[in-house]
Amino acid sequence: MEDVNPVQMGNEAASAYPGRGVVFRNVSVRDNICTDQGRGSPLSGGASFIGSPDSVNLRIENSRYYNLCHLVVWDRRVFTLVELRQENFIPKTPFRAKFGWE
Repeated sequence: MEDVNPVQMGNEAASAYPGRGVVFRNVSVRDNICTDQGRGSPLSGGASFIGSPDSVNLRIENSRYYNLCHLVVWDRRVFTLVELRQENFIPKTPFRAKFGWE
């Protein structure tokens, strides 16, 4: 995952569950949702970067977060590099894609 701005995500914003050698680079996460969204509380506890106990060599490079609740990174033991800072930022302009199901 590279150069994305997950905003107002209900569960994880960046996930490798399980993952091997996954890199999250230049990811900016903000304003996640940690309340019930009709299925009960978010299963991830509102964490933004998710691995799993059997993930290997996950990396977070040059990334940032702002205004998050609960966990930011889980399971931190499976991340070999965490370059992550708390910093306010303005998200990129979203794009909209139309899909046809014909």
